Amino acid sequence: MVRLPAKRVGGTVSLLRKPQPNAIPPGRGRYEYAWLAVSRDGKKLGVDVYYRRDDVSPWRVYGSFFRPGQKPVLTSLDEYNPVAPASATEPPGDYMNSNFNPDGTLNVIWTRRELSAGTTILRTIYFARSL
Repeated sequence: MVRLPAKRVGGTVSLLRKPQPNAIPPGRGRYEYAWLAVSRDGKKLGVDVYYRRDDVSPWRVYGSFFRPGQKPVLTSLDEYNPVAPASATEPPGDYMNSNFNPDGTLNVIWTRRELSAGTTILRTIYFARSL
């Protein structure tokens, strides 16, 4: 468990420094169910989030890891396999998580809706680890 100082810190969050392939322009689109991870030594941060650009775009999962004070660059973790279709009003809310391993690599776990018929019938959980 990491103990952080009990003082209040203010600021703003910017998602990008510059446009990159599969990256998200800041402030545009809809973000749901974001998770923030902090490494044991507090020197790395990781984030994952469901995102879609607009109501006609499918939901996708994005992630990033970065150092405190840096701006994260969100990258699509599975660009060719959306987690939910454009017709879905929300991404799957079942399971999303990010955490650091003792070796400093970041784990990201997310859910993808596989089959729907008015309600979700089948979901699959996926896992990715940073190098």
